[in-house]
Amino acid sequence: MANSNKTKKALVSSLKVLMETKSFEKITITEICEKCSMNRKSFYYHFHDKYELMNYVFHSEFVSCGGMSKSSGKVILKDLCDYLYENKNFYKQAFYVEGKNNFFDYFYTIIYSFIYSGLKIQFDKEKLDDFTLSFFTDGFIAAIKRWITNRDPDTPDIFVDKIFSLVKNF
Repeated sequence: MANSNKTKKALVSSLKVLMETKSFEKITITEICEKCSMNRKSFYYHFHDKYELMNYVFHSEFVSCGGMSKSSGKVILKDLCDYLYENKNFYKQAFYVEGKNNFFDYFYTIIYSFIYSGLKIQFDKEKLDDFTLSFFTDGFIAAIKRWITNRDPDTPDIFVDKIFSLVKNF
C-alpha cells in the first residue's frame, strides 16, 4: 500500500507541474508518466484516465485528509477556501475541464453532501428536497468558481466572511 500511495503522489505531482504550463486538455498520460519516470501501465493500474487523476488530487489533498469532516460549516468552508487558494493555478483550470469524470461534477457531489449537512439543521425534511439542495449547491459552487478563477481573488478570509454574511442574513 505504501508503494501505491507513492505512485499516486508522484502522478499527482506530475499532473500539477504540467498544468502550470499547459492546459489539461493538451496533457497526455504519456507526459504525466514521463514526468515522474513511470510507465503507462503503472498509471492505468491506479487510474482509468487523467480525469480520475484530476479528481484524485482534490480527494487526496483535501477530502481524505478530513477537510470535509470538521464540526463547523464555517471551519470546513475556511479550510476548503484556504486549500483552493493555495492551489488556485491548478483549480483555475480544473473548474473548466469538460468531459466524463470532470472535476466540476466530482466537486459538485462533494459540495452537495456538505450543503445537505448544513441545511438539514435549518429545514424540515419535507422542504429539503433535491431542488432545494441543487439550488444551494449550484449557487455555492458558482460563487466558489467565480472567486477562485478571478484574476485577483479576495483572500479566503474575506471570501468566507462574505459567504457567511449572506447566509446569516438569509
